[in-house]
Amino acid sequence: MDMDKSPEDLLRSIFGDEGPAEPRPPRNGTPQFQLNRALPDFAAEARRMLVRCDEAVLADQVDDLWVYDRCRCGMEECATVYTSAETLQRPGYRGVGGGFTDTGYVLIDVINERIVSIETLWYPEFVKALTELLP
Repeated sequence: MDMDKSPEDLLRSIFGDEGPAEPRPPRNGTPQFQLNRALPDFAAEARRMLVRCDEAVLADQVDDLWVYDRCRCGMEECATVYTSAETLQRPGYRGVGGGFTDTGYVLIDVINERIVSIETLWYPEFVKALTELLP
C-alpha cells in the first residue's frame, strides 16, 4: 500500500467514489469511555500494530486513550474511533500503519505525536461492540 496517500485517498482507492462520507469531527466533545476498559481486545490489537511499526511511544499511549465518538460515515464495515475532540488533519499529522492486521485494516492518525483516531475497517466484532457502546 502507498503510505504517502492520505487516509481519505487510501479509502477512495479501495472503495472508489462509493466510499464513506468525508470525515467529520466527533460529535462528542468529552470522552465517553476508556478504550482499553470497554474494548480490551481492540486496544491490544492497536498496541500490537504500533509495536510492529516500531512506534513504542505511541503503543504506550493506548492504555490511556479515551474514546470521544465513533465515525458515523454509514459504511457498515467502518469501526473508526476518535480519541480526541480534534481530529482534522493539520500540520503535525501523520498516519501509522495503514495496512491489514490479523483482524482487518487499521490506520492510526497521529497529530503532534498524540493518537487522535484509530481508523478500522473489516473488524466485525469491533463494529458490533462499538455501535452498542455509541449508537
